[in-house]
Amino acid sequence: MTPGSDASLGGAASVSDGTGARVRPPRRRIRNPVPPEGEGGFSQTWFPICHGADVAAGEVIGRDFLDGRVLVMRGHSGRVAVMSAYCPHLGADLALGTVTSDHLRCAFHHFLFDGDGRCVATGVGDPVPKHAQLFKFPTLERHGIVWAFNGDEATWDLPTFDQSESPLVWRHYPALTLRCDPWTVIANTADFQHFHFLHGFEFDFAATAQAYQWHDNGVTADLHAALPDRQAASEVHYHVTHLGTNLTTVRATIDGSVAHLLIGFGIPRPGETEIFTAVAAARSGSEGVNPQIEPVLDQLEQVFGLMGSEDNPILDTAHFMPGTLTATDRQLVRFLQYVRHYPRAHPSADFIR
Repeated sequence: MTPGSDASLGGAASVSDGTGARVRPPRRRIRNPVPPEGEGGFSQTWFPICHGADVAAGEVIGRDFLDGRVLVMRGHSGRVAVMSAYCPHLGADLALGTVTSDHLRCAFHHFLFDGDGRCVATGVGDPVPKHAQLFKFPTLERHGIVWAFNGDEATWDLPTFDQSESPLVWRHYPALTLRCDPWTVIANTADFQHFHFLHGFEFDFAATAQAYQWHDNGVTADLHAALPDRQAASEVHYHVTHLGTNLTTVRATIDGSVAHLLIGFGIPRPGETEIFTAVAAARSGSEGVNPQIEPVLDQLEQVFGLMGSEDNPILDTAHFMPGTLTATDRQLVRFLQYVRHYPRAHPSADFIR
């Protein structure tokens, strides 16, 4: 389907029935669906699982993830691991267990697992069964969030922020759940029309489309816009990077001040996304926090908070189905094709269900 063509616009001209009468052809909805997460596996990307502050040293917590359940364990050394939650002995939820050093003991029969998910001892003293092991996800704790890669090995690294001249001060927000797949939220960046009509942004559609740069794991884009009076700023420049199908970073220049936005989209269960958001700004030097940091973060929070309040009710209720797209949607079409071809897998399926 070509954006801007008659087929994509869904035109339905009347036709003759052979007697000279004009008959309207049957109505139909144009559909070009993107397979939902879970169909053919889940995206092989880094998913946020929880905030780092949610699990202290010597603690274990449980979380729903993909189409099953995982645990997040922090050993007494501080090391964090995300693993399948169900004990391979009889299926007890290991999130009810006890952390000893960097090991996890099942509450039911005291099977003991190391930080890589291997059973190293049984409570009764019997030899460890050959297949008594958990699925260990590649795990990183970065930017105050615990991440798990959906795969046996991570195929790319989480982003860092180039602020060697000054450390960043981070502000994190409670996770928010929407009834949609992560990529439907990220698709908003390529949906130029929504920026204008929903958020009131004034910008050059053509110039923004030309600024898109695609790569194997995503896309970068630049958006310069004047904001309406109801916004907390008058002008923005966003340098946006999307990675995988669920991770967004933004270097935002708002009325001349620079700040950073990180949004990670998890999947607590099919058809839902859990949104982890953090904003950051740089210190001015080694003498302490720049007194302008808090106002800069406040402004970034207000601008994106307003956008979220406008986007979220729509994303939470939409039946997302690409259909009668137009010429202006050409970057959106390309993004949806990117999602359709992005690698999916589910190596943990037998462990987390």
